[in-house]
Amino acid sequence: MMEWKIARKAGACAKCECSFAEDEAHLSLLLLRADEPARLDLCQTCFAARSAGEDAAGEIDLYWWRTHFHAHK
Repeated sequence: MMEWKIARKAGACAKCECSFAEDEAHLSLLLLRADEPARLDLCQTCFAARSAGEDAAGEIDLYWWRTHFHAHK
């Protein structure tokens, strides 16, 4: 059986690298990149650009969900 490791939620956008503020809404994606699963956490602006087909070269989006950032306490 194949084992995949999916990254935990990031504290910043994977595209523009802006840090998420406490309780800020952002989107998380599960995608295939070179036949391996990967997770991306994107700010709403970068997600909108990706959804418009501007930024997903060679990647297949499988699933996305809206979430909020909460710093670990």
